[in-house]
Amino acid sequence: MKNDIGFLFQEDSTQQWDGFNDSGIEHFTGNPLEHLGREVPQNTIDAQSKSPVKIHVRLLEVPTADIPDIDELRAVVAACKTGAGTESDKAAAFFASATAMLKKATVPVLQIRDSNTTGVTGPCSNGKPYFAFMKAAGQSKKTSDSDLGSYGIGKFAPYTVSGLRTIFVSTVWNDVQTNQLVHYTQGKSILTSHEMGGKTFRGTGFWGIKNQCQPVEGFEHVPAWLRHSDPEQGGGTGTTLNILGFSGRKNWRKVLAANIAENFFGAVSDGHLEVEIEGEPSISAATIGNLFADSAAREAMKEQTGEPEKFDHVREYLKCLGTEGVIVEDTQNLHLGRCEVRIRIGEGLPKRVAVLRNGMLITESLPNLRQFGNFKDFIAVLQCRDDTRSEERRV
Repeated sequence: MKNDIGFLFQEDSTQQWDGFNDSGIEHFTGNPLEHLGREVPQNTIDAQSKSPVKIHVRLLEVPTADIPDIDELRAVVAACKTGAGTESDKAAAFFASATAMLKKATVPVLQIRDSNTTGVTGPCSNGKPYFAFMKAAGQSKKTSDSDLGSYGIGKFAPYTVSGLRTIFVSTVWNDVQTNQLVHYTQGKSILTSHEMGGKTFRGTGFWGIKNQCQPVEGFEHVPAWLRHSDPEQGGGTGTTLNILGFSGRKNWRKVLAANIAENFFGAVSDGHLEVEIEGEPSISAATIGNLFADSAAREAMKEQTGEPEKFDHVREYLKCLGTEGVIVEDTQNLHLGRCEVRIRIGEGLPKRVAVLRNGMLITESLPNLRQFGNFKDFIAVLQCRDDTRSEERRV
Protein backbone atom coordinates (compact mmCIF):
# COMPACT_ATOMS: atom_id res chain seq x y z
CA MET A 1 0.00 0.00 0.00
CA LYS A 2 2.95 2.37 0.64
CA ASN A 3 3.49 2.78 -3.11
CA ASP A 4 -0.07 4.11 -3.38
CA ILE A 5 0.56 6.89 -0.82
CA GLY A 6 2.16 10.22 -1.61
CA PHE A 7 1.56 13.62 -3.19
CA LEU A 8 -0.70 13.71 -6.21
CA PHE A 9 -1.27 16.72 -8.46
CA GLN A 10 -3.77 15.81 -11.15
CA GLU A 11 -2.60 15.82 -14.76
CA ASP A 12 -4.45 18.46 -16.79
CA SER A 13 -5.08 18.03 -20.51
CA THR A 14 -7.60 20.87 -20.81
CA GLN A 15 -5.08 23.72 -21.21
CA GLN A 16 -6.27 25.41 -18.03
CA TRP A 17 -3.83 27.13 -15.70
CA ASP A 18 -4.03 27.63 -11.94
CA GLY A 19 -2.24 30.90 -11.23
CA PHE A 20 -0.55 31.98 -8.02
CA ASN A 21 -3.25 34.44 -6.97
CA ASP A 22 -5.76 31.88 -5.70
CA SER A 23 -9.00 33.70 -4.88
CA GLY A 24 -9.57 31.84 -1.60
CA ILE A 25 -6.10 32.63 -0.29
CA GLU A 26 -6.09 36.20 -1.58
CA HIS A 27 -9.24 36.88 0.47
CA PHE A 28 -7.15 36.49 3.64
CA THR A 29 -3.78 38.00 2.68
CA GLY A 30 -4.36 41.21 4.65
CA ASN A 31 -3.71 40.67 8.38
CA PRO A 32 -3.31 36.87 8.03
CA LEU A 33 -2.98 36.24 11.79
CA GLU A 34 -6.25 38.08 12.33
CA HIS A 35 -8.00 35.74 9.92
CA LEU A 36 -6.29 32.66 11.36
CA GLY A 37 -7.43 33.70 14.83
CA ARG A 38 -11.03 33.97 13.61
CA GLU A 39 -11.56 31.15 11.14
CA VAL A 40 -9.84 28.21 12.89
CA PRO A 41 -11.52 28.70 16.30
CA GLN A 42 -14.89 29.18 14.59
CA ASN A 43 -14.71 25.74 12.99
CA THR A 44 -13.47 24.29 16.28
CA ILE A 45 -16.43 25.69 18.21
CA ASP A 46 -18.81 24.42 15.52
CA ALA A 47 -17.46 20.90 16.18
CA GLN A 48 -17.87 21.11 19.99
CA SER A 49 -18.74 17.82 21.70
CA LYS A 50 -18.52 19.11 25.28
CA SER A 51 -17.55 22.30 27.09
CA PRO A 52 -15.08 23.85 27.15
CA VAL A 53 -13.62 23.43 23.69
CA LYS A 54 -9.84 23.54 24.05
CA ILE A 55 -7.28 24.76 21.51
CA HIS A 56 -3.56 24.22 21.95
CA VAL A 57 -1.09 26.02 19.67
CA ARG A 58 2.64 25.33 19.43
CA LEU A 59 5.48 25.91 16.98
CA LEU A 60 7.49 22.84 16.00
CA GLU A 61 10.77 22.52 14.15
CA VAL A 62 10.15 19.33 12.18
CA PRO A 63 13.08 17.58 10.46
CA THR A 64 12.47 18.08 6.76
CA ALA A 65 13.12 14.38 6.20
CA ASP A 66 10.15 13.59 8.47
CA ILE A 67 7.64 15.33 6.20
CA PRO A 68 5.85 12.52 4.35
CA ASP A 69 7.10 12.00 0.78
CA ILE A 70 9.12 15.20 0.94
CA ASP A 71 10.97 14.50 -2.32
CA GLU A 72 7.68 14.57 -4.23
CA LEU A 73 6.79 17.93 -2.70
CA ARG A 74 10.27 19.27 -3.49
CA ALA A 75 9.91 18.24 -7.13
CA VAL A 76 6.55 20.00 -7.48
CA VAL A 77 7.78 23.19 -5.79
CA ALA A 78 10.82 23.19 -8.10
CA ALA A 79 8.57 22.83 -11.15
CA CYS A 80 6.39 25.70 -9.91
CA LYS A 81 9.53 27.80 -9.39
CA THR A 82 10.59 27.13 -12.99
CA GLY A 83 7.23 28.31 -14.30
CA ALA A 84 6.94 31.27 -11.95
CA GLY A 85 8.41 33.57 -14.61
CA THR A 86 5.02 33.51 -16.36
CA GLU A 87 3.30 34.52 -13.12
CA SER A 88 4.53 37.55 -11.18
CA ASP A 89 7.39 38.81 -9.04
CA LYS A 90 5.37 37.76 -5.98
CA ALA A 91 5.07 34.19 -7.27
CA ALA A 92 8.77 34.04 -8.18
CA ALA A 93 9.77 35.27 -4.71
CA PHE A 94 7.43 32.79 -3.01
CA PHE A 95 8.72 29.74 -4.85
CA ALA A 96 12.34 30.81 -4.47
CA SER A 97 11.77 31.03 -0.72
CA ALA A 98 9.86 27.71 -0.65
CA THR A 99 12.65 25.97 -2.55
CA ALA A 100 15.24 27.27 -0.11
CA MET A 101 13.10 26.28 2.87
CA LEU A 102 12.83 22.68 1.69
CA LYS A 103 16.62 22.45 1.48
CA LYS A 104 17.02 23.21 5.19
CA ALA A 105 17.35 20.57 7.89
CA THR A 106 14.09 21.56 9.59
CA VAL A 107 10.83 23.24 8.63
CA PRO A 108 8.78 25.39 11.05
CA VAL A 109 5.31 23.93 11.56
CA LEU A 110 2.50 25.70 13.40
CA GLN A 111 0.40 23.02 15.07
CA ILE A 112 -3.14 23.80 16.21
CA ARG A 113 -4.74 20.94 18.17
CA ASP A 114 -8.27 20.88 19.55
CA SER A 115 -10.03 18.67 22.06
CA ASN A 116 -13.60 18.25 23.30
CA THR A 117 -14.71 18.31 19.66
CA THR A 118 -16.19 15.76 17.30
CA GLY A 119 -13.25 15.93 14.90
CA VAL A 120 -13.96 16.50 11.21
CA THR A 121 -16.61 13.89 10.54
CA GLY A 122 -16.11 11.57 7.59
CA PRO A 123 -16.07 9.59 5.47
CA CYS A 124 -14.36 11.49 2.65
CA SER A 125 -17.40 11.63 0.41
CA ASN A 126 -19.46 14.49 -0.95
CA GLY A 127 -21.91 15.85 1.62
CA LYS A 128 -19.75 15.08 4.65
CA PRO A 129 -17.85 17.72 6.69
CA TYR A 130 -14.47 16.09 5.99
CA PHE A 131 -15.04 16.28 2.25
CA ALA A 132 -16.18 19.92 2.52
CA PHE A 133 -13.06 20.83 4.50
CA MET A 134 -10.43 19.06 2.43
CA LYS A 135 -11.74 18.66 -1.10
CA ALA A 136 -14.84 20.69 -1.94
CA ALA A 137 -14.67 24.12 -3.57
CA GLY A 138 -17.30 26.72 -2.74
CA GLN A 139 -19.10 24.37 -0.37
CA SER A 140 -19.93 25.09 3.27
CA LYS A 141 -21.07 22.09 5.28
CA LYS A 142 -22.77 22.71 8.61
CA THR A 143 -22.55 19.99 11.24
CA SER A 144 -25.72 21.17 13.04
CA ASP A 145 -28.45 23.75 12.67
CA SER A 146 -26.70 26.06 15.13
CA ASP A 147 -23.33 26.18 13.32
CA LEU A 148 -22.14 29.56 12.13
CA GLY A 149 -20.97 27.94 8.91
CA SER A 150 -18.24 25.32 8.52
CA TYR A 151 -15.52 24.74 5.95
CA GLY A 152 -16.44 27.47 3.49
CA ILE A 153 -13.92 30.05 2.31
CA GLY A 154 -12.53 30.35 5.84
CA LYS A 155 -10.67 27.09 5.36
CA PHE A 156 -8.16 28.97 3.21
CA ALA A 157 -6.92 31.13 6.10
CA PRO A 158 -4.15 28.70 7.21
CA TYR A 159 -2.51 28.81 3.77
CA THR A 160 -1.81 32.54 4.13
CA VAL A 161 0.70 31.86 6.94
CA SER A 162 2.34 28.90 5.20
CA GLY A 163 5.57 29.52 3.34
CA LEU A 164 4.83 26.32 1.42
CA ARG A 165 1.07 26.81 1.01
CA THR A 166 0.76 23.31 2.45
CA ILE A 167 -1.14 21.91 5.42
CA PHE A 168 -1.61 18.48 6.96
CA VAL A 169 -4.82 17.63 8.79
CA SER A 170 -5.10 14.78 11.27
CA THR A 171 -8.51 14.08 12.75
CA VAL A 172 -10.22 11.43 14.87
CA TRP A 173 -13.97 11.06 14.40
CA ASN A 174 -16.60 8.56 15.47
CA ASP A 175 -18.13 6.39 12.76
CA VAL A 176 -21.71 5.97 13.98
CA GLN A 177 -22.25 3.06 11.60
CA THR A 178 -19.60 0.97 13.35
CA ASN A 179 -19.36 2.88 16.64
CA GLN A 180 -15.58 2.96 16.10
CA LEU A 181 -13.13 5.86 16.22
CA VAL A 182 -11.46 6.55 12.87
CA HIS A 183 -8.14 8.40 12.40
CA TYR A 184 -7.66 10.27 9.11
CA THR A 185 -4.51 12.07 7.93
CA GLN A 186 -4.25 14.04 4.71
CA GLY A 187 -2.15 16.85 3.28
CA LYS A 188 -3.11 19.55 0.82
CA SER A 189 -1.04 22.05 -1.18
CA ILE A 190 -2.36 25.01 -3.14
CA LEU A 191 0.47 26.00 -5.51
CA THR A 192 0.32 26.73 -9.26
CA SER A 193 -0.08 24.74 -12.41
CA HIS A 194 3.26 23.32 -13.46
CA GLU A 195 4.94 21.21 -16.11
CA MET A 196 6.84 18.01 -15.44
CA GLY A 197 7.98 15.42 -17.98
CA GLY A 198 6.22 17.19 -20.82
CA LYS A 199 2.87 17.13 -19.02
CA THR A 200 0.88 19.88 -17.28
CA PHE A 201 -0.45 19.36 -13.76
CA ARG A 202 -3.01 21.29 -11.70
CA GLY A 203 -1.91 23.62 -8.90
CA THR A 204 -3.82 21.94 -6.06
CA GLY A 205 -2.58 18.58 -4.87
CA PHE A 206 -3.05 16.17 -1.98
CA TRP A 207 -0.95 13.88 0.15
CA GLY A 208 -2.66 10.62 1.01
CA ILE A 209 -3.88 7.59 -0.88
CA LYS A 210 -3.34 8.60 -4.50
CA ASN A 211 -6.34 6.71 -5.82
CA GLN A 212 -9.11 9.36 -5.73
CA CYS A 213 -6.99 11.47 -3.31
CA GLN A 214 -8.26 9.79 -0.15
CA PRO A 215 -6.98 10.31 3.41
CA VAL A 216 -4.73 7.74 5.07
CA GLU A 217 -6.59 5.82 7.73
CA GLY A 218 -4.69 4.67 10.82
CA PHE A 219 -1.04 5.19 11.76
CA GLU A 220 1.15 2.83 9.76
CA HIS A 221 2.33 5.45 7.25
CA VAL A 222 1.88 8.56 9.42
CA PRO A 223 4.85 10.00 11.39
CA ALA A 224 4.27 10.55 15.10
CA TRP A 225 4.36 14.37 14.91
CA LEU A 226 1.39 14.35 12.51
CA ARG A 227 -0.93 12.11 14.51
CA HIS A 228 -3.78 13.67 16.43
CA SER A 229 -4.16 10.80 18.88
CA ASP A 230 -4.31 7.03 18.88
CA PRO A 231 -7.85 5.72 19.58
CA GLU A 232 -6.36 2.39 20.64
CA GLN A 233 -4.37 4.21 23.34
CA GLY A 234 -7.42 5.99 24.72
CA GLY A 235 -7.21 9.11 22.56
CA GLY A 236 -10.50 10.87 21.87
CA THR A 237 -12.02 12.68 18.93
CA GLY A 238 -10.57 15.98 17.72
CA THR A 239 -8.43 17.57 15.03
CA THR A 240 -4.84 18.71 14.61
CA LEU A 241 -4.00 21.23 11.90
CA ASN A 242 -0.33 21.42 10.87
CA ILE A 243 0.70 24.48 8.83
CA LEU A 244 4.00 23.79 7.06
CA GLY A 245 6.57 26.56 6.66
CA PHE A 246 4.86 28.83 9.17
CA SER A 247 5.79 32.43 8.47
CA GLY A 248 5.03 34.23 11.70
CA ARG A 249 5.76 37.92 12.17
CA LYS A 250 7.39 39.42 15.24
CA ASN A 251 5.37 38.80 18.43
CA TRP A 252 3.09 36.44 16.50
CA ARG A 253 2.10 34.60 19.69
CA LYS A 254 0.77 37.77 21.34
CA VAL A 255 -0.94 38.86 18.12
CA LEU A 256 -2.63 35.49 17.59
CA ALA A 257 -3.73 35.32 21.23
CA ALA A 258 -5.20 38.83 21.04
CA ASN A 259 -6.98 38.09 17.75
CA ILE A 260 -8.59 34.96 19.16
CA ALA A 261 -9.62 36.86 22.30
CA GLU A 262 -11.06 39.76 20.29
CA ASN A 263 -13.19 37.48 18.14
CA PHE A 264 -14.25 34.98 20.82
CA PHE A 265 -14.32 36.95 24.07
CA GLY A 266 -17.96 35.91 24.49
CA ALA A 267 -17.23 32.18 24.21
CA VAL A 268 -14.21 32.49 26.52
CA SER A 269 -16.11 34.55 29.09
CA ASP A 270 -18.96 32.00 29.11
CA GLY A 271 -16.47 29.19 29.75
CA HIS A 272 -17.05 27.53 26.37
CA LEU A 273 -13.54 28.09 24.95
CA GLU A 274 -10.03 27.83 26.40
CA VAL A 275 -6.85 28.52 24.42
CA GLU A 276 -3.25 27.68 25.17
CA ILE A 277 -0.51 29.20 22.99
CA GLU A 278 2.87 27.93 24.12
CA GLY A 279 4.92 30.83 25.42
CA GLU A 280 1.88 32.93 26.32
CA PRO A 281 -0.50 32.92 29.31
CA SER A 282 -3.54 30.70 28.82
CA ILE A 283 -6.81 32.28 27.73
CA SER A 284 -9.83 31.29 29.83
CA ALA A 285 -12.77 32.86 31.62
CA ALA A 286 -10.51 33.50 34.60
CA THR A 287 -7.64 35.08 32.62
CA ILE A 288 -9.09 36.88 29.59
CA GLY A 289 -9.29 40.16 31.49
CA ASN A 290 -5.54 39.98 32.08
CA LEU A 291 -4.90 39.79 28.34
CA PHE A 292 -6.80 43.02 27.69
CA ALA A 293 -4.90 44.68 30.52
CA ASP A 294 -1.57 43.69 28.93
CA SER A 295 0.08 46.77 27.37
CA ALA A 296 2.53 44.54 25.45
CA ALA A 297 -0.36 42.72 23.76
CA ARG A 298 -1.97 46.04 22.84
CA GLU A 299 1.32 47.31 21.43
CA ALA A 300 1.81 44.15 19.35
CA MET A 301 -1.57 44.67 17.67
CA LYS A 302 -0.77 48.13 16.30
CA GLU A 303 0.40 46.85 12.92
CA GLN A 304 -3.06 45.48 12.10
CA THR A 305 -5.71 47.61 10.42
CA GLY A 306 -8.13 49.08 12.95
CA GLU A 307 -5.84 48.44 15.90
CA PRO A 308 -5.34 49.07 18.74
CA GLU A 309 -8.80 50.70 18.73
CA LYS A 310 -10.55 47.34 18.37
CA PHE A 311 -8.46 45.96 21.24
CA ASP A 312 -9.65 48.84 23.43
CA HIS A 313 -13.28 48.38 22.38
CA VAL A 314 -13.25 44.66 23.17
CA ARG A 315 -11.80 45.41 26.60
CA GLU A 316 -14.91 47.49 27.26
CA TYR A 317 -17.26 44.93 25.66
CA LEU A 318 -15.84 42.32 28.00
CA LYS A 319 -16.91 44.40 30.99
CA CYS A 320 -20.48 44.27 29.67
CA LEU A 321 -20.43 40.52 30.26
CA GLY A 322 -19.87 41.09 33.97
CA THR A 323 -22.39 42.37 36.50
CA GLU A 324 -21.04 45.66 37.84
CA GLY A 325 -22.88 48.64 36.35
CA VAL A 326 -24.47 46.54 33.60
CA ILE A 327 -28.08 46.97 32.44
CA VAL A 328 -29.53 43.74 31.02
CA GLU A 329 -32.56 43.53 28.73
CA ASP A 330 -34.06 40.43 27.08
CA THR A 331 -35.95 40.66 23.82
CA GLN A 332 -37.51 38.31 21.28
CA ASN A 333 -36.65 38.79 17.61
CA LEU A 334 -38.57 37.15 14.76
CA HIS A 335 -35.40 36.12 12.93
CA LEU A 336 -32.79 35.80 15.68
CA GLY A 337 -34.95 34.39 18.46
CA ARG A 338 -34.16 35.35 22.08
CA CYS A 339 -31.60 38.12 22.32
CA GLU A 340 -29.91 39.65 25.34
CA VAL A 341 -28.66 43.24 25.38
CA ARG A 342 -26.09 44.24 28.01
CA ILE A 343 -25.33 47.96 28.34
CA ARG A 344 -22.85 50.00 30.34
CA ILE A 345 -23.16 53.78 30.61
CA GLY A 346 -20.18 55.94 31.46
CA GLU A 347 -18.22 58.98 30.38
CA GLY A 348 -15.77 58.33 27.57
CA LEU A 349 -17.30 55.05 26.38
CA PRO A 350 -17.30 54.83 22.55
CA LYS A 351 -21.04 54.42 21.79
CA ARG A 352 -20.57 51.07 20.08
CA VAL A 353 -22.54 47.80 19.96
CA ALA A 354 -20.97 44.36 19.53
CA VAL A 355 -23.16 41.58 18.13
CA LEU A 356 -22.25 38.06 19.31
CA ARG A 357 -23.51 34.70 18.16
CA ASN A 358 -22.29 31.43 19.65
CA GLY A 359 -19.82 33.56 21.58
CA MET A 360 -18.24 34.95 18.40
CA LEU A 361 -18.04 38.63 17.49
CA ILE A 362 -20.11 38.91 14.31
CA THR A 363 -20.03 42.66 13.76
CA GLU A 364 -19.67 46.07 15.33
CA SER A 365 -21.24 47.74 12.26
CA LEU A 366 -24.94 47.19 11.71
CA PRO A 367 -26.15 48.86 8.47
CA ASN A 368 -29.39 50.16 10.01
CA LEU A 369 -27.97 51.08 13.40
CA ARG A 370 -29.08 54.59 14.29
CA GLN A 371 -26.56 57.20 15.33
CA PHE A 372 -26.21 57.87 19.04
CA GLY A 373 -24.89 61.44 18.96
CA ASN A 374 -27.46 62.78 21.44
CA PHE A 375 -27.21 59.88 23.88
CA LYS A 376 -25.01 59.45 26.92
CA ASP A 377 -21.72 57.66 26.36
CA PHE A 378 -22.29 53.90 26.46
CA ILE A 379 -21.11 50.53 25.20
CA ALA A 380 -23.28 47.45 24.60
CA VAL A 381 -23.19 43.78 23.70
CA LEU A 382 -26.07 42.08 21.87
CA GLN A 383 -26.03 38.28 22.20
CA CYS A 384 -28.21 35.90 20.22
CA ARG A 385 -29.10 33.30 22.83
CA ASP A 386 -31.19 30.82 20.78
CA ASP A 387 -29.49 27.96 18.94
CA THR A 388 -31.84 28.23 15.97
CA ARG A 389 -30.47 30.54 13.25
CA SER A 390 -32.35 32.17 10.42
CA GLU A 391 -29.41 31.88 8.08
CA GLU A 392 -25.92 30.50 7.94
CA ARG A 393 -23.02 32.89 8.31
CA ARG A 394 -21.15 33.32 5.05
CA VAL A 395 -17.45 32.48 5.52
